[in-house]
Amino acid sequence: GRILSLLAFLLVCAAIAQILRHMDCGARALMCAVTIFAAALLIGSDYVAMADPQLLGHAVQLSGLVLLLRGRHLAAAALFTVSLFVKHNLVALPVAALFWLLLRNRHAGWRGFLCALAVMGLGLALFDWFYGFSLLPRLSSARLVSLANMQLAISRLWWAALPLGL
Repeated sequence: GRILSLLAFLLVCAAIAQILRHMDCGARALMCAVTIFAAALLIGSDYVAMADPQLLGHAVQLSGLVLLLRGRHLAAAALFTVSLFVKHNLVALPVAALFWLLLRNRHAGWRGFLCALAVMGLGLALFDWFYGFSLLPRLSSARLVSLANMQLAISRLWWAALPLGL
């Protein structure tokens, strides 16, 4: 799990670079963005090389975004959907990508949406068959929210003022 998380961290860094390269950003902007991201995770969290699916979910989603920007809409939709099986609460990027694609190319957007539905249905059916119970009721279980955890997270963000200011 730790090695997979470390590899996912490196893949996220590479995907950020690929996305910025697609946006015609210069080498300095690319290095700055990747460095700020890496510093944010290495200083402000303990997710790097932690046996947790968070970074793997981001890596799969950013790989989907790279494919989307390259015009591979169905592969991107499939990866966005698979990412939700890795980390179910990472929904912002897939939803934003779907709306962007629908606005840019309605036909491709609907094809991507239908592909995502098919992959989701297949994934849920395979999960039920393999584990013997449905995934959706497990995902809708209550979550613990702690104000102390939120205060701690905010207090650890002091170092972000300089990069964000720049």
